[in-house]
Amino acid sequence: MVLRNGHAYLGYFITTLKNALSYRLGYALVVLSKLGTSLVMVFVWTAIYAASGAHEIGGYTVVSMYAYFFLFSLISSMDMIISPKIQNDVDSGNVITYLVKPISYPLQLFSEGLAELLLTFLMFVLPGVIIIGSVVPLNISWSSLALLSIEMFVFIALAALIDFLIGFLAFYTTRIWGVINIMSFLIIFLSGGIMPLGLFPSGISKALMLLPFQMMGYTQVETLLGLLNVSAIMQNIAVGAAWTFALFIIALAMWTMTKKHITFAGG
Repeated sequence: MVLRNGHAYLGYFITTLKNALSYRLGYALVVLSKLGTSLVMVFVWTAIYAASGAHEIGGYTVVSMYAYFFLFSLISSMDMIISPKIQNDVDSGNVITYLVKPISYPLQLFSEGLAELLLTFLMFVLPGVIIIGSVVPLNISWSSLALLSIEMFVFIALAALIDFLIGFLAFYTTRIWGVINIMSFLIIFLSGGIMPLGLFPSGISKALMLLPFQMMGYTQVETLLGLLNVSAIMQNIAVGAAWTFALFIIALAMWTMTKKHITFAGG
């Protein structure tokens, strides 16, 4: 079905891209909101460095810590907004229309999400990384870019699967906005958006590195800053890939169960 209806998913991709280009301000506000969070953390860590009198904490200078948070905000913006779409489709009853079409509803959402990611990357992430790279030396080489590409692939897959799983709750509960907000905060915290994961106490840091969230911002930023060796990067990628496979199986099982569960009374 995927191959036979590939043109349909391409159509959703192109249509979403055109619509996104018509509402660029909305995407700008999303990225700016993430940059706002980084600004708050910059102020917090400026106070921490000033109070400690240290020039370096855990291998981070003040400047590299600033770069860490701004890079994190850019990288973390490359996540798909899927669960709110599922909630809206369930509320409006449009989801039943998508389900009777000869296409996969999850793949349709994924196609639309990829279009939004492409716009976010070209308009904000790439220019932002270039600007930061002009101020702070970044680890830019063919090998690091290859690793970063793999990391981003795993990140996008993980973010999409986690959002799918949250979105599926919309078929069983009235509202999932509270779950979305809680998970957003947890992901920011567990992926290093409040503090680099390497600065946590050793035991906690090792535990966090076994979770999928380290591949949702932390590993990518550390790779760009040259603070992780290749061995550590490959280990993080392996952990992220294992979680991606596990979450894919869970999402597939949940979607199969959800389709059987769906009943509509008047839309």
